[in-house]
Amino acid sequence: MKMQFLDILKEFADLINAFATSLAFWATARSAKAATKATRLAAESLLEMRKTYFKDRYNILFEKHNNILKEVESSIDSNRLKR
Repeated sequence: MKMQFLDILKEFADLINAFATSLAFWATARSAKAATKATRLAAESLLEMRKTYFKDRYNILFEKHNNILKEVESSIDSNRLKR
C-alpha cells in the first residue's frame, strides 16, 4: 500500500515537473521574442538617429558653403569695381 502511494506521488511529481518545464520554456520563448522586438526597435531608432545626424551635418555644411560663396562673390564683385 505504501509503495503504491509513493509511486502515485512520484508520477504526480513527474507531471508537475513536466508542466513546470513547459512553463519555463514558454516564458523563455516569450522573453526571447520580446528581446528580438526590442533589438529591432533599437536598430530602427539608431538608423533614424544616423539619418537625422547626417541631414543636420549636411545642412550645416551647406550653410557654410553658402556663406563662403557669398563672400567669394562679394570679393569678386568688389575686385571688378576696382578695375
